[in-house]
Amino acid sequence: MQNPDENRCLQLLEMHNVPGHIVEHCRSVALVSHELAVLCNEAGISVDKGLVRAGALLHDIAKMECIELDCNHAERGAELLKSLDLDAVASVVRQHVQLDRPLDAYPVPDEAMIVNYADKRIKHTSYVSLDERFDDLLRRYGSTEAACEYLKKMFEDTKKMEKLIFERLDVEPECFRPAGFDY
Repeated sequence: MQNPDENRCLQLLEMHNVPGHIVEHCRSVALVSHELAVLCNEAGISVDKGLVRAGALLHDIAKMECIELDCNHAERGAELLKSLDLDAVASVVRQHVQLDRPLDAYPVPDEAMIVNYADKRIKHTSYVSLDERFDDLLRRYGSTEAACEYLKKMFEDTKKMEKLIFERLDVEPECFRPAGFDY
């Protein structure tokens, strides 16, 4: 099946009772993801921009459900999208927290990596540094030593992901300023 367009993604979010603040977060992740996909394509890295946009818009479709039910929102979101025959989008959503493969298995970034990275640059609806984003994540979710260790590992992996994404682009990560944000 073809990737759902923005209107269909927003309908799906509404049908699954995703609150407005999460929808706005997803829109922000989609802005960053789309610009990275465009830059990747310009650099000769083939990335499906429609898949990136749909994956970014739908990445937190199960966030509230899993807050209430204490489940893995990436896995639950992927299950939901697979049930709608959106298998490629489901794969991106499933990997938006943790990629399926180790980073050294990626010769170039793919759609899931782009959405995963973009999500780590958005704090609520603001585009922020990785340091600021992970400081926030540690404050909000680092209530145990295991959680802190998990987030610290995720931070290190995200920095490696950033290096892999930007090493072929004509912009440095600290100079990348996606449109649609206040700086």
